[in-house]
Amino acid sequence: MGLIKLAVYGALGYVAYQIYQGVVRESQQQSGSGGQPAPQRRAPEAPQADTARQTPQVMTGPARGVEVETHGPSGMSMSHRVGRGVVARGDA
Repeated sequence: MGLIKLAVYGALGYVAYQIYQGVVRESQQQSGSGGQPAPQRRAPEAPQADTARQTPQVMTGPARGVEVETHGPSGMSMSHRVGRGVVARGDA
């Protein structure tokens, strides 16, 4: 019985929300555009067939990593490579 009551309250809440949204939208259209209806938004169009076959572009450069210098707690610095494409210790 409790689950049915919860479902009914949920449905009534949804209906009330949709009515409220309709009233707000209607009042915004009347006050914002001089009583004329607002233009309808169009859904974004699907990409053209030829753009789907384009080769992906490399956005971050070659896969070699970046040389960085880190400092340890004792004050010593060490240079090493980090990032994409770095798979082994030492120079690649």
